[in-house]
Amino acid sequence: VTTLQDLPTEPLSCSAVEIHSTSVSLQWMDPSMPNGMIVNYHIDYRPVASRSGIDYTLSGAEAQNCIGNMIHSLPGTLDLGPVLECTVDPLLKATNYSFMIAASTNVGRGPWCSVSIWTNEDVPEDSPMEVTGMSMTSSSITLSWEPPPANCQNGEIT
Repeated sequence: VTTLQDLPTEPLSCSAVEIHSTSVSLQWMDPSMPNGMIVNYHIDYRPVASRSGIDYTLSGAEAQNCIGNMIHSLPGTLDLGPVLECTVDPLLKATNYSFMIAASTNVGRGPWCSVSIWTNEDVPEDSPMEVTGMSMTSSSITLSWEPPPANCQNGEIT
């Protein structure tokens, strides 16, 4: 007797590990109750907020295929084959990302498991602005400057 397929339960042990300041490796295990043959995994991801307090809202990105466990696309939704790990890049530096992973059978997509991770800070992509120097004595000067533009800081400037 063969039963009909149904929606799978959520993937197990979803985890994220940063590889570089612009890439994250996602790993998961098959659902405890696949309720049929898993034909696809779906990944939805987006920046939650940057460390400088700028909120991002991104949607409508195209679905991409995971080839050789590398995804190269904009944040959004990805449709993968029956793989259990994937590297997502490029990502924004010094940014908190939310990833959701779901399994699908021929019946449809099951519930999501979720994980979030910060990408590492990196060197600024621009130099300080409005650098000025003022002579204080014959042997000292005072320097002042403004930080690089916020979108080029790639983390906290200290």
